[in-house]
Amino acid sequence: MPLGKELGEFSANFTSVRVVEVDGDQTVIEGNYDGETTGPLSGVVTGTLTFSGTNERGSLEDKGVGYLATGESLTGTGRGVYWLTSPGVWETRAGITLSNGATMVAESTVTLETRSMKGKLFELA
Repeated sequence: MPLGKELGEFSANFTSVRVVEVDGDQTVIEGNYDGETTGPLSGVVTGTLTFSGTNERGSLEDKGVGYLATGESLTGTGRGVYWLTSPGVWETRAGITLSNGATMVAESTVTLETRSMKGKLFELA
């Protein structure tokens, strides 16, 4: 399904990172994050991203909650992929389902050196 209108941006920092499993070059890494969002879903977010795969590519799972400027809170679950674009930099794309039934796509850049993430949210067209 193609991406639709941009809904906003987000930026976050990983507050902790934990290696859960190592099997050859395959790893499972959990990163807890805190950040901010802009646009219709503006507010603060916190959650956990789990990366499963190699340093070059793999899958991801996101579980989080957003505390919106409107006073509403929404939980979200996402699944997607990541891939290495340059040393220490992953690009990600994930489908997100919110507790209010809304669905969207999140695209981001994860910079491993600074343990930071920055991206955009899009509606599904």
